[in-house]
Amino acid sequence: MADKAKKDLVVRGSSPAELIKLAVEGNADLDKLEKLLSIQERWQKGEAKKAFVKAMTAFKAESPTVTKDKLNSQYNSKYTSLSNLVNTVNPILS
Repeated sequence: MADKAKKDLVVRGSSPAELIKLAVEGNADLDKLEKLLSIQERWQKGEAKKAFVKAMTAFKAESPTVTKDKLNSQYNSKYTSLSNLVNTVNPILS
């Protein structure tokens, strides 16, 4: 690949998907395409992890108060029922 074409890839391609598109347009060989696809997979996993961390951070910032709504008569203690937990947390997780 010519030096100008390599520079063009760096300037134009800001994501692995764009690099793959440019490589296909430039008739790159199969080995290079496989490497780019591998990079794309790793990039997508990283993006998914970032989105998950962002969502969990937002959830923790507004975490709900789960109340104990059931009584265990054997030990005379209160606990949260599963339905109460789900109904309390689901709206925020959505």
